[in-house]
Amino acid sequence: MNARQALLIAVAAICAACASQPATRSTYLLQLDDDARIAAQAFAAGSLDGRSYLALVRDRAAKAQRYHDDPLWRRAADLGDRDHDGVPDAYDQCDSPRGTPTDERGCPISPTDCPPDQPQCGPDADADRRTRQALNDVALLFNPKCDNSPTPQTPMPLRWGRGQQRLTGGAGFNLAVTKVDNQRPECEFFYEIEVRTEHPGPTITYTNVLFKAAEDLKPTEPGYAVFGLPMPVEIPVSPARDQLRKILDHTAEIKWRVRAVNGANALSPWSPIRAQRAASGGVDG
Repeated sequence: MNARQALLIAVAAICAACASQPATRSTYLLQLDDDARIAAQAFAAGSLDGRSYLALVRDRAAKAQRYHDDPLWRRAADLGDRDHDGVPDAYDQCDSPRGTPTDERGCPISPTDCPPDQPQCGPDADADRRTRQALNDVALLFNPKCDNSPTPQTPMPLRWGRGQQRLTGGAGFNLAVTKVDNQRPECEFFYEIEVRTEHPGPTITYTNVLFKAAEDLKPTEPGYAVFGLPMPVEIPVSPARDQLRKILDHTAEIKWRVRAVNGANALSPWSPIRAQRAASGGVDG
């Protein structure tokens, strides 16, 4: 993967642990997201190994969760984090390079600190595999065949609910959106669906899932596309898709929106957010 491809890596979120947050995202949380994005670029470019990427993401996710749970930490974080290590200045006792996992005092965690079951630190094939899998849902790789494709149209949420998934012979949750039809046939593109669920207090959980246009369960239908999440939950899917189907299985109403992005990293605007209960007659794919 070359540098241009690496620069097109987009990370939708640090991880599920930090998805719940105040509805208005702070500069601090955006900084944590940016650290994860930069780390993803470095992994894609081959300058960061999977173990280091996962350590950084776990660290930033824990700090995002503390921002959510600890009012004192949140107030301090909103006042500033000069060295951008995720530790507010009021708590920071070390000047750490950005992109370094740190302890609660803001001091770098030594790379010699290995998990008990892994006595040797450094590159690890399993960590690299898990990192590639984690980035699979959010990595948009450059495709030169999309160079002359226009910016995708903005798709719109239509309906969601349980239904048959005829292409796979099973059933599950299906989400129907208006179809994007202005891309060159050879240009790979994706639909990004964001689902918001509200909790008691000023928090919202954001779940983002990418579906390839080729996953459309209704490929011959000109007006809309349908994307499926198989059930039961024992059927393996990616972590992001698993989180989304669990939400759909336990939530009466969701707020959702959708946008499209192609292999040249051309993004449509987000659609308006739609609040919607599951379709009473289901949604077949």
